[in-house]
Amino acid sequence: MAKDSHPNKCRPEAWQQLQPLVEQLDDNPNALLRACFAICRHDLVDADFAVVDAQIDQWTRHILETVHSREPRALMAHTHALLFDELGFCGGQVNQYDPVISYLPVVMETKHGLPVILSMIYCEVMRRLGITAHGIDCPSRFLAAVDLPEHPNLTYVDCYERGHVLTQQEAVDLIEQFTDAPMPLDVEALPICTPRKWIHRVLSNLVYIYVHLEREDDAEAMREMQRLVIPE
Repeated sequence: MAKDSHPNKCRPEAWQQLQPLVEQLDDNPNALLRACFAICRHDLVDADFAVVDAQIDQWTRHILETVHSREPRALMAHTHALLFDELGFCGGQVNQYDPVISYLPVVMETKHGLPVILSMIYCEVMRRLGITAHGIDCPSRFLAAVDLPEHPNLTYVDCYERGHVLTQQEAVDLIEQFTDAPMPLDVEALPICTPRKWIHRVLSNLVYIYVHLEREDDAEAMREMQRLVIPE
């Protein structure tokens, strides 16, 4: 869908917020979280990004105020202590067919959601702490990965399972459990997700949910945003 096109089903509040962010996704590190938030405005018209932004800033400040060392491993440990141990972010007993598990502000409030949203929150906190973190786009699961300077390999994190830390082999083993198929132990088996693909995957999950709920207009609204993010 061309960027100057107009949606037929997508609510204008979501479309107008997402559209200018699309071209920024590849270059502006602030655009990913904002684009994820824009999606929720199809349902949550009154949602306010400033609330989301301020909450993540508060968590980041709390970590910086409590950590004794700014060494990346210490910052990562304190991030896990706050997000997963104290606040309780995890998959939880979510209804897999409830669209709100893909809506950023709802997941931040309830602390439960899909791995793709939990990983985004985690990676955003890490980014604000000055640590490079990625989304890992795997079949049937979405992981986070932290690039620690003293480590030759990425450290994988399963945010759905309360921040469980995985080696590369353990991450591959986890994906094999879901796909029931062997995977090679290399970086291609655990691909870093580009911002565009990350947003596209959030929308794919919502298409699946809305189709299951027989809410075809909402499913088509998500497809319209998909075509905006990655034109066919």
